[in-house]
Amino acid sequence: MMDKVKSWMQEQKMLQAGEAVVVALSGGADSVSLLYYLKEQGVPMGWQVTAAHFNHRLRGEESDRDEAFCRDLCKAWGIPLQVGSADVQKEVERSGESVEQCARRLRYDFLYKAAGKAKIATAHTLSDQAETVLLHLSRGAGLRGICGIPPVRENIIRPFLRITRDEVEAYCKENSLLFITDSTNFQRDYARNRVRLDVIPTLKEVHPGFLKSIDRCTAWLRDIKDFLEQQTEDALKKADSGHGYRVEELLKQPAAVRREAIMELIRRAGGKAQALHVELVEGLLSHPGGADLSGGVHARQHNGLLRVEPVVREETEDIAPIPLKEGTFLLSSGVRMTVTAVGVDEKENFNKMLFNNAIDCAKIKGTAMIRRRMPGDRFHPAGRGCGKSLKKLFQEAGIAPDQRDFVPVVCDEEGILWVGGFGPDERAAIGAGTHRLYRFKSVRR
Repeated sequence: MMDKVKSWMQEQKMLQAGEAVVVALSGGADSVSLLYYLKEQGVPMGWQVTAAHFNHRLRGEESDRDEAFCRDLCKAWGIPLQVGSADVQKEVERSGESVEQCARRLRYDFLYKAAGKAKIATAHTLSDQAETVLLHLSRGAGLRGICGIPPVRENIIRPFLRITRDEVEAYCKENSLLFITDSTNFQRDYARNRVRLDVIPTLKEVHPGFLKSIDRCTAWLRDIKDFLEQQTEDALKKADSGHGYRVEELLKQPAAVRREAIMELIRRAGGKAQALHVELVEGLLSHPGGADLSGGVHARQHNGLLRVEPVVREETEDIAPIPLKEGTFLLSSGVRMTVTAVGVDEKENFNKMLFNNAIDCAKIKGTAMIRRRMPGDRFHPAGRGCGKSLKKLFQEAGIAPDQRDFVPVVCDEEGILWVGGFGPDERAAIGAGTHRLYRFKSVRR
């Protein structure tokens, strides 16, 4: 294991002789092993090793126990320790983020401040990498997402990214290292835990070399990503007119470069690029119009130019309910929403863009309205086979809390029919039996 970590750190140029490094110490087996390894290797290399622990205050006495353990460990090993804390649950109520998102943001804010100009070492393992890749795949991530956790990002290094959690625990046993266990690691309330406890063991049964395959695959994908990002940068420079991106030039690009370019434009506008949104924008290259994406981002193709920009919010009232009917409606988000009733042949094949922006008129129950989200709203995205609260859906899509009330929602007397940027509810989706549909289209003012 030690030879593997040493060669990996050298390959990725993680730490040079004499450099300072702060270990993100939780008290678990992974971070304790990493601190011990860097402490031992740091003597001949002249590394200045310190540690930092963040108390999220999410588990009451257990959180305080973790902090005390880290203090005692660092004192015993003679390693300087910085400790930070925050009431994550209280911050979640303020920010509207998920607990996981909020905890991660606060933790990394603390680590950056604690490190200053030093490197930050986190104890992510190959097991963590596999969990991350599978989660990203399940959410329809692009190439960047399925590359998983990067070995080096800015001043963050991950020396254990090529060893498994089992190897770490064996290293602890071999060196008589004590560690603590987070009780929430075994709670299936969190998606990552369900992947760790249920999905990965099944995949290991199917293929015992699953984790090694993930390691090999992500390494290859990172090389492909680096190449593709350079091609994408060149393509965007060539297509940039100064007032938008020339559709003609984008359409000349190979599909992989074109989609990566769209994802990059969404990211630049502050959105979170997901497969559904990339498909919506790609559809605009052939059919002029507009589309609302996640994170308060709007895409529009007009006169051969594509623009992907954040929606400019104005001081207006919340969206008042509007009866669903044909016409164009000005929403308080500054977006014009056009509703068109269309008769269709029962044999007609629907493309993805139409499917995501239409509902079957015959499936509407009672009076239908266009409105903003409401407390308790639940949505069953067509084709996903599960239901979620809009709050959870918006959190996962990265839509900022102050922008969520501006996402248009179409509903009837039984609940949600369609959500802007996410498509129809399962019960309202168009299909082989659809004879008449409502098509939704949004454009910037």
